[in-house]
Amino acid sequence: MQNSGQPGAESRVRIRGTGTINDSNPLYIVDGMPLEGGVDYLNPQDIQSIEVLKDAASAAIYGSRAANGVILITTKKGKAGKLSISYSGRLSYARPTNLIEQVTNYGDYMERINEAYENMGRPNHFSEATIEAWRAAEKDPNGLTENGIPNYVAYPNTDWEKEMFNHGIINDHNVSITGGTDKLRVLMSAGYLDNPGLVDNTGIRKYSLRANIEADITKWLTVGTRTFASQEDKEPANFDNANEGLRS
Repeated sequence: MQNSGQPGAESRVRIRGTGTINDSNPLYIVDGMPLEGGVDYLNPQDIQSIEVLKDAASAAIYGSRAANGVILITTKKGKAGKLSISYSGRLSYARPTNLIEQVTNYGDYMERINEAYENMGRPNHFSEATIEAWRAAEKDPNGLTENGIPNYVAYPNTDWEKEMFNHGIINDHNVSITGGTDKLRVLMSAGYLDNPGLVDNTGIRKYSLRANIEADITKWLTVGTRTFASQEDKEPANFDNANEGLRS
């Protein structure tokens, strides 16, 4: 589940439902290492497989932390063979959909509010003088009020959805290098994601690096490392309550 469409919003996973008022998140095991919290930092292109343990027997392996289920994630490994370089990229166009059709002409809005009040047997909420002043200013938007303010400023007809929402281009690029010998296998990868968001100052940029290396020291001993780094640059705007404002 994702409660917000804002770029970088944390995803919630529920395997066995909500069993507590506290933390109902599953236990994540990445390459054999238990990690607290989510795994949104992982580059999806680095994942080899995902397994879900949902029965109570998983607690016999991982203890009480497995009460909400376990998600086993295995990242890709290097393969013996010639050096291989692969690239995957995605360039997508994002725009808002299913927007609410709104009355953006304030004169029309005031007339409809008055009609609603009349249907309820109540006096008009907006006076006819106010509506007429707005209509007159609409016909001459560049004219000036008695205070020298342009009509389009003093009597705006603003489409707030058009003002708030943008269209954007999402960039997602990944490069990986793999290769090695029968005794040494290497995989290195780098990822870059740029999602500007549909609203100003809500975008995110993510950078990731990974090095998975394995070496067979003897026939019975294999050593290796799973090293990764991730950086997330998230713009500070909060859009959680903006849609409620548009509806009101």
